[in-house]
Amino acid sequence: MSKQDTWLTTTATPEETERLARVVACSLRLPLVLGLSGTLGAGKTCFVRGLAKAWGGTGEEVTSPTFTLWQTYETAPAIHHLDVYRLSSEDEFWELGVEDCMDGPDLVVVEWADKYASVFPDDTLWIDVQIEESGERVWRFRGGGDRKSTRLNSSHRCISYAVFCLKKK
Repeated sequence: MSKQDTWLTTTATPEETERLARVVACSLRLPLVLGLSGTLGAGKTCFVRGLAKAWGGTGEEVTSPTFTLWQTYETAPAIHHLDVYRLSSEDEFWELGVEDCMDGPDLVVVEWADKYASVFPDDTLWIDVQIEESGERVWRFRGGGDRKSTRLNSSHRCISYAVFCLKKK
């Protein structure tokens, strides 16, 4: 597949953002790297909280790893949650020791991933969130390679329909 598949959805509240993440979590096939980007305060960590809840966590364990840089949540499967906002180089990124988790069986979610996009696998699933003037969040999902792009495309209708149903409640 030569083109990158992209789809959009919106959320209006933190609860909707968590529900979106729970729906997305059900369609993911691991191992997988998610690259999160977006405005400060847009809901990146809230999205990760929803992923953790989908996989057996309480959500209370999820906080922004801005100062710790990396947290692992003992969900099933495990989630490695990184925040690279404060890093100043690709070398610092690799010094965290992320090679093993990026090649492992779990989900790796990196906030501010667009800062170092070149270090991520070609098949990273990219998620960008922006805040509209209305306060709604616009989520843009983009597959990065043949394998993940195909996965995103095959899950698109399922996720879109589930999000539509969630908004109707």
